[in-house]
Amino acid sequence: MIDDKSVLIAVASHVELRHALGECYRLVQVDDLCNQELSGEANAFYSELSCFYDLWKQGFGGADYFGLVHYRRRFCGFNNVLYPVILSGLMGESITSPAQPILSERGNWLADLKTSLRSFVIPFLEVTPHEVIGLLDDADILLPNATGLFPSVGKQYERCHVASDLKEMRAVLMHMQPDYLEYFDVVLSSQSAHLFNMFICRSALAGEYAEWLFPMLEEIESRLPLQSRDQYQRRMPAFIAERLLNVFIAKRSLKAVELPVVIDLSYK
Repeated sequence: MIDDKSVLIAVASHVELRHALGECYRLVQVDDLCNQELSGEANAFYSELSCFYDLWKQGFGGADYFGLVHYRRRFCGFNNVLYPVILSGLMGESITSPAQPILSERGNWLADLKTSLRSFVIPFLEVTPHEVIGLLDDADILLPNATGLFPSVGKQYERCHVASDLKEMRAVLMHMQPDYLEYFDVVLSSQSAHLFNMFICRSALAGEYAEWLFPMLEEIESRLPLQSRDQYQRRMPAFIAERLLNVFIAKRSLKAVELPVVIDLSYK
């Protein structure tokens, strides 16, 4: 509790963390979530969004501000003496266009040292409740630094996932949220996006986003045969949501502040 305002940042995970969580962070084991509406097998589709859904239904624990991060990815704060001296390779700015950590680095002592250092410094770099409240005094939402996706957001999705997902998602938007359709097209034609389903904002705004997002994800999930896909591509709702967050922000003209992301490659 800070100045009578509280912050809850959920850390979506399916593993136990190797270090203690800082103030305002709560570890949520995604595999343990068991809602009647979004549970069991659906968690394999929704990934970290099942954590978001669960806490939304719980009213975000009464917190004034809500955020969603991952066990491998955290928002980095700035009011920390370590930040300027951390090597750039430890930070999210080094992520390449596929937006996936380069796991092939493992296997030599230098790479192992780098991942160990990254894991060690994360608790010292995490954004603090003071920073969250201060930044959101003059902004609507905190987001990861935009990631370049070439030749466009839409083409990158088609290359890395199932191309027909986007056509189906557009049809769902046309049916359920037609006012957002032109922004969907703009986002897909752009060359960067905020990924990872990571954000921090006021809980009221997070609730509005959830009310907008989940009915559409459930609809597109009902239209596509996710059971027949491999384990990775079954996560279509989570992949689509990464793009839809950008659509929601653009349509509502939300003022965003970008934060670097700390990547912990010591977890698989």
